[in-house]
Amino acid sequence: MEYKIKLDEPNLSMNNYHLILEPCVELVCKPFDEYLETHTNCPINLVDFGTCERQTFLPFLELLIGHIRRSSTSQEIVVTFHDQYTNDFNALARNITAFQKAMNDPLLRMYIIPGNVYRQCLPNSSIDLGICSFVIQWLSEPIKLDKHILYVPGETENEAEIKRISAQDWMDFLMKRSMEMKKGSLFLVNIMCGSSEVWTILSNEFYQLYERDIISKEDLRNTTIPVNTFRTEAEFIAPFKDSTQELGLQLLHISRRPTKLYENKDIVSGLKPCVFYSLMSGLSKTRGAQEVQEICDLYFQNLKHRFSSWKCFDVFICDVLFQKL
Repeated sequence: MEYKIKLDEPNLSMNNYHLILEPCVELVCKPFDEYLETHTNCPINLVDFGTCERQTFLPFLELLIGHIRRSSTSQEIVVTFHDQYTNDFNALARNITAFQKAMNDPLLRMYIIPGNVYRQCLPNSSIDLGICSFVIQWLSEPIKLDKHILYVPGETENEAEIKRISAQDWMDFLMKRSMEMKKGSLFLVNIMCGSSEVWTILSNEFYQLYERDIISKEDLRNTTIPVNTFRTEAEFIAPFKDSTQELGLQLLHISRRPTKLYENKDIVSGLKPCVFYSLMSGLSKTRGAQEVQEICDLYFQNLKHRFSSWKCFDVFICDVLFQKL
C-alpha cells in the first residue's frame, strides 16, 4: 500500500527560499548569464528536481526568467518540475498555474514529470540549468536497523553500508544529470547536512513506541527513513576528482554554510514531510490504515513535546555547482 501526503495535512510544503536558494543567486546567475550569451536562438530549459509543492523554487525561477528576458524576449522558456511518484502533484499544479498567470509570459511553458532522481528523467542534452534542493540526503533504498529509523553516525553497525549506498547514489545522480545536460549547462545542488541531535530525537521517539508496546519489533525493522545527512565535502568532491572524464562534468563551486531551520516556527510541522511517508509505508506492512494513522498521530504528538522549547535547529547547507564539459 502506498500513501500520499494528504492535501489537508498542515504545513507540509517547504517554503525556505530565503535560506536555501536566495544565498545562491549570484553564484548561479553570473555563469548562467554568460551561458545565455551563446544560447539566444533556442528554447531555454530549466528543471527543478525534487520539487515538492515548490514555493522554494518559484521566487528563484522568477529571477531566472528575468535574466533570460534581458537577453531575449523571443525565446521559449520551458520549465520542468520533477518529483517522485508519491508526491501529491495537485498542490504543485495549483502553485505553478498561479505563477504562470502572474508572470503573464506567453512564451513560458511549464510541465510536471514524476520519476526517480537517481535515474534518467529527461532526454539527453536537454537541460540548460538544473536545480535540486534538499533531495540528495535521501538514499535510494532503505537500510535495515534494529533500533533507529534514521541513520545516526557512530551508532549503527550498518554505517559502512550506508556510506556505500550514499556514494553510489551521488555518482548515479551525477551520471544521469550529465546525460541530460547540454554542453556548457549548469546545475546547482543544495544538500542538507548535520543536525545529529534532531535525527537522534526522531529515532529515539520511534523506539519509545516499541518500548511502550505500541509497535512491534517487526514494525521497527520495517520502518526506515532512508536518509544520510552526515556526508562531508570530500565525499561530494570525490566523483569529480576520480571520474572527471567518465562524468563529463566540471565542479565549479562547493561550500558549506550554517543555517537555522524553522526559526520561531513549528519545528514538528516542518519535519513532518521528512518522515511522514516512510512511517506510513513501514507501519502499513503489518497494520491497517486507521491504526497506522493513529500511531503516526501519537508519534508526532510526542515530538511536539520533545521540541516544545526549541526555537530552531542548526544545519549546514552544502552548495554544489557543476557544469557540463
